[in-house]
Amino acid sequence: MKIKIILTTIVVSFLSHETKSFTYKQLENEVLSKNTLIKVKKQEVLEVELKIKKERADLYPHINAVIGQEKLLAPNERQTENSKTVAEVRVDYELYQFGVTQKRIKALEETKKIKERSLAFIKDQLSRDLKRLYYSTLAIKKNLDLIEEEIKYNTKLKSQVSLKNKQGLVGAADKLEMDMREATLINTRIKLTEEYQHSLDRIRKISYISHDQEINLSGEIPHNHFDMNIEKLINSAKSNNIDLLNINTKMLALQNELDASFYERLPSLKLTSRFGNMRIDETYTSNQSSEGLIGIYFEMPLFDGGKRSANQQLTKTKLQKSKQAMIKTKHHLEIDLAHKFEKFQNIHKLLDLAEKNVSHAKKYFNNILGEYKRGIKNSLDLVSARDRLYQFQIDVINYKKEYQISKLDIERITSLNL
Repeated sequence: MKIKIILTTIVVSFLSHETKSFTYKQLENEVLSKNTLIKVKKQEVLEVELKIKKERADLYPHINAVIGQEKLLAPNERQTENSKTVAEVRVDYELYQFGVTQKRIKALEETKKIKERSLAFIKDQLSRDLKRLYYSTLAIKKNLDLIEEEIKYNTKLKSQVSLKNKQGLVGAADKLEMDMREATLINTRIKLTEEYQHSLDRIRKISYISHDQEINLSGEIPHNHFDMNIEKLINSAKSNNIDLLNINTKMLALQNELDASFYERLPSLKLTSRFGNMRIDETYTSNQSSEGLIGIYFEMPLFDGGKRSANQQLTKTKLQKSKQAMIKTKHHLEIDLAHKFEKFQNIHKLLDLAEKNVSHAKKYFNNILGEYKRGIKNSLDLVSARDRLYQFQIDVINYKKEYQISKLDIERITSLNL
């Protein structure tokens, strides 16, 4: 029985630490289903919906029931009832107020658009943030894989140098050259391994994967060619940029608030009615009978100490601030986008050159290796040629990563999915 329990514990422990491989799409599903920021944004949308519902309530009659028992302590008032059961229905209804409530609702509906747009943007941005982390981490993994290949190949080169050393064709310095190269590669591997684990933890954070879960990334860093035009990108940004859209929507909301604050200074028409056994101090007759009252009232605000006027001026000030923010954001957007586009184009050129250099470096190394075997080149030439190939391969990996990150920066500004 004890053996069975121990085996079960070992199996469960093994499964909990089993490495799980993730593609980008699988990680994205984890992020969009678990990230709390999305849930918070959904609650913000719900809050505005409830505020709209609350404002809409003012468009309907307010009906209240009053029920109770009263006793009057006035022994000298013989004509007044000393005790009475109160039971009445009261209705208050705002018939017309120049659309103040509708304007407030429209302002909230514009606010709701901002919240809904923010929710959609958060989902897109979380996907982009994840993609940025994914490609950065994958680049480290590719570098580690490349180092492993180099360490293995360095062992092969060491055996060739040892053979030549035994033949008396090279000295001890050649062997030391290979040993130092191997030590340098191992040193880099240790540093990158730590960086890789830290980067995986950042992915665990954003996707809410347990720290105990061993994860591995699968996939490649693509290098797709895009036909981009800066004018089209700027036009797309002006139409779709989240910051510009939110400022514009905020301006519409403020304009509706401004209209509502203006209409609050105008007259309003209200209906009030009541029916039933009214309170002793509110009765119209001395009979023990149900009574009723209905009235339509025209109310005009005359003086409030300047409160409505101050609110109106405050809203105007906010509206002017939003207009200035729109001008500033458009100006910054064009400059930022032009810079990001130029950077994207330059990385694209650097990546193309690096890929060509890898092809040339492979041929160059093979030529040096052949000449080394024939005794024309020494081990320093061999190591130098191999290191150049290795460095160009690293350049390709890093430029691919930078290429994707630069593309994500453009997507953030333009709201395009390139």
